[in-house]
Amino acid sequence: MKETAFPPRAVIFDLDGVLLDSFAANAAYYDYIALQMGFAPLSPDDKKLVHRETHERALKHLAGEGGYERALALSRRQGALNLQKHHKLFPGARAVLDRLQAKAVLAVGTNRDSSARRILRELGLVSHFAFILTPGEAPEPKPGKGFMDCLLKKLALEAGDVVYVGDSLVDEQLCRAGGVRLLAFQNEELRAWAYVNEFTAIPAALGF
Repeated sequence: MKETAFPPRAVIFDLDGVLLDSFAANAAYYDYIALQMGFAPLSPDDKKLVHRETHERALKHLAGEGGYERALALSRRQGALNLQKHHKLFPGARAVLDRLQAKAVLAVGTNRDSSARRILRELGLVSHFAFILTPGEAPEPKPGKGFMDCLLKKLALEAGDVVYVGDSLVDEQLCRAGGVRLLAFQNEELRAWAYVNEFTAIPAALGF
């Protein structure tokens, strides 16, 4: 069996909850849709669910299969919401990415849709990553093995060469399905290879 690389040759980041402290933005976005549909504001558990799921799955959870098309239409008309003010990096993220970029290939693997690139572009971070993989470009969204297989194929690396930085059960399931080490960010309840609570602790955990 091939030895596991340490430090890893590539580091893949989840977006929401790892690179991007976007919980407030996602909550505001889906609350808007819920209220427009005459529903109550999202519960704390609902906010956690829509934060980690794909856009389609989040809307179907919110509105049900029967209300999905209406929710989708409303989602396209939420431009009046100023969500950009809610999008922010975790402390130290930019400096950490600058450091890691010189030592390993960096990528993003997220269940966020095409807005992932727009947000990273607005934050001036697109150039840090070899690629950004979203569900529309993979055989299936996280946590499907096809998503991880697609990431590894794009990197031209084996599972043992890579670490995925994630924060949710979906990320844990993705890594277990693909045989990739998970570095759990701010979630010690996950079954992971290692754990960090601060973004600035990531390089040391990776051996950089």
